[in-house]
Amino acid sequence: MNIKVRRAVFDDNIQIGELVASFRNEQNISYSKDTATETAKNMLKAYSDNKSNMVFVAEADDKILGYITVHWIYSVMIPGIEGYVTQLVISDKARGNGLGKKLMNIVERKADEKGAYRLILNCFKESECYKKDFYKKMSFSERLTHSNFVKVF
Repeated sequence: MNIKVRRAVFDDNIQIGELVASFRNEQNISYSKDTATETAKNMLKAYSDNKSNMVFVAEADDKILGYITVHWIYSVMIPGIEGYVTQLVISDKARGNGLGKKLMNIVERKADEKGAYRLILNCFKESECYKKDFYKKMSFSERLTHSNFVKVF
């Protein structure tokens, strides 16, 4: 399989939406393709004019098999830029072929180019990537001293 990794463009919204809907449904969370596609449109539109947010896709034969989003955060609390990976989604049919690693590697290269201090992310403990130590294998360490709080509106 010849995989190409590139920056996402607005026209990727339908395929990203389909990928997200499928991923959410795997988690037994009802999420329609229409809702996911509309959300993907909004994300890609907002990110296209903003250099602090990036979306990359992995594709083969013009079919998007996965994507990753990263946000570059400037803070006086750490000595440099922090990259926050908020989404890494791989098609269930394409998992196990190194796509997640390829997408993480492009984000790591961008972090290096920006002189970033670190990359951070959240990962559900019941997720496949957590159970398989995906991020630990990518040299991430789990911070046991921090909690993740959420307020839903």
